[in-house]
Amino acid sequence: MRLRYFTYSLVLLIGLSAWSCRPDTVCRQDLEAAMGMTVQWTSIDTAGVETNMSQWDSVQIWGIECDTVPSIEVKNQSKLWLPLRVDTAVTTYQIHWHEQLDFITIHHTNDRQFISNACGCMVYHTIDTVLFGGAFIDSVEVLNTIVSGTTEENILLYLRGN
Repeated sequence: MRLRYFTYSLVLLIGLSAWSCRPDTVCRQDLEAAMGMTVQWTSIDTAGVETNMSQWDSVQIWGIECDTVPSIEVKNQSKLWLPLRVDTAVTTYQIHWHEQLDFITIHHTNDRQFISNACGCMVYHTIDTVLFGGAFIDSVEVLNTIVSGTTEENILLYLRGN
């Protein structure tokens, strides 16, 4: 009788400990952080009428020196969400717009924060400096230095019109 009671108690104890230590297997948080980039430029039609534009008519963007930074091609979008590198503090993109090339280089800090066992870590970024060069970017305005999700606009590119 005592052995049976001990066996049931042991099984119950093991079952309860296994149930209480069960890891959360579903991550309920978005772990993506991408820099929001918007544009503003002036389009001049054949009659010489100027129109302020706030979307890319067609653009191709490639991440430079990194396989984890994607290459994208978009048409008629006002915002682009570009990830920043987590393995270094510099991310460079090559931008192809209206048959011209330009570069944008973002210097940033990376802050890894542990979320949970199921989710792991998320990397937040703080933009320090934005450099550019090439044919069509006129200036850059940093709107928000903190990159912590995929909803904030972080930089605004002023482009030279066509």
